[in-house]
Amino acid sequence: MLIGSKHGPYHEELKNETKKLGLEDKVFFTEMRSDIPQILNISDIVIVPPTLEVSLYSIMEAMASFKPVIATQIGGIPEVVADGKTGILFPKGDVDTLTKAVNYLISNPETRRRMGSLGRRIVEEKFNLNRHVEEFLDLYEELLQLKNLD
Repeated sequence: MLIGSKHGPYHEELKNETKKLGLEDKVFFTEMRSDIPQILNISDIVIVPPTLEVSLYSIMEAMASFKPVIATQIGGIPEVVADGKTGILFPKGDVDTLTKAVNYLISNPETRRRMGSLGRRIVEEKFNLNRHVEEFLDLYEELLQLKNLD
């Protein structure tokens, strides 16, 4: 499912490619949606569009939903998606590598499962809000102790 793709700059090109590959019954083009958790639940792979406006939160949401992510190597994305471990990164504009990544993950359900599980674990460990709050409080206490030494 390509969400928000109906008015995107590549809509016709993507639709033609989908038809050429015989995937009309597997790829759906939609307007923007508000039921993203439900869509993630029925998805196998999340492909992130190659723009800098991409929200890292949406990538973490996909990873938290046990989904491997295919994304471009731009901005902060490589800091979130571990190439070959939680997903596959490709250079911006490299359609061949993107196509190979999609085909690879479609053909390898065990790899998808492994990447999805590791992605979930990384989000829980590295991007957990409670963990960040605890680290901030620890830093605050450390600074207070340093101030009291003066």
